[in-house]
Amino acid sequence: MEFLKREYAKRPIWMNEIFLFCLYMTFIYLPWDIFIKPLDQDQEVWFGLMFTGWAAKVGAVAHWLVYGAGAWGFYHMRAWMHPWAGVYVAQVALSMFLWSVLDDRGGIIGGTIAGGIFMALASAFWVARDRFTAVASTGAHSSSKGDGDDDEYEGDEEEEYEGDDADPSDSDEDDDNRSRSDGPSDTVDDPGGSDAGSSDDT
Repeated sequence: MEFLKREYAKRPIWMNEIFLFCLYMTFIYLPWDIFIKPLDQDQEVWFGLMFTGWAAKVGAVAHWLVYGAGAWGFYHMRAWMHPWAGVYVAQVALSMFLWSVLDDRGGIIGGTIAGGIFMALASAFWVARDRFTAVASTGAHSSSKGDGDDDEYEGDEEEEYEGDDADPSDSDEDDDNRSRSDGPSDTVDDPGGSDAGSSDDT
C-alpha cells in the first residue's frame, strides 16, 4: 500500500491516468492485438492514415514499443520523457484530426474536438517538464549525498586510527618504564668486600 501511495504522489492525477493507460496498452491490449487479433480485422492509424493487414501488425508493434517506453518513463519519471511524451501526444492530436477529415466515418467537427483535447494534453506535458527533471536531479543528489557520507565516515575512521598511533601518553609511559629499569641497576658493593677477600688469602 505504501508503494502505491509513493507512486501516486510522483505525478499529478492526469499523468497517473496516462501512466495507467500506457500499462494497459503495453501489457494487455497490444499483446492481444498483435498475437491474437485476426489479421483481417487488424487496423492501425498512424499520422491520420489507416493501415490494415500486415501493415497494421507492424504498426501495432511500433505502438507497443512506444507505449512500453512510455510506461517505463512514467514509472521512473525519466528526464527524456520531456519533450518526447508531449511530441507523441501532439502527433496523436494531428492523427486524430487528419483521420476524421480523411475517413468517411469521421468529420471535421469531431476531428477538431478530438485533436483539441490531445493538443491540450500535449501542452500540459510541456508545462510539466520540471516534474521529470526534478525527480532525476533528486535521485542524483541522493546518490551523491550517500557517497559523501561514506567518505566522511572513512575520514573519521582514518583520523581516529592516526590519532591512536600519535598518542603521546604511550611514549611517556614507555619512557617512565625505561627510567625505572635504567635506574641504579648495579648491585651495591659490600664495603670491605675486598678486605674480606684478603683475609681469606692469608
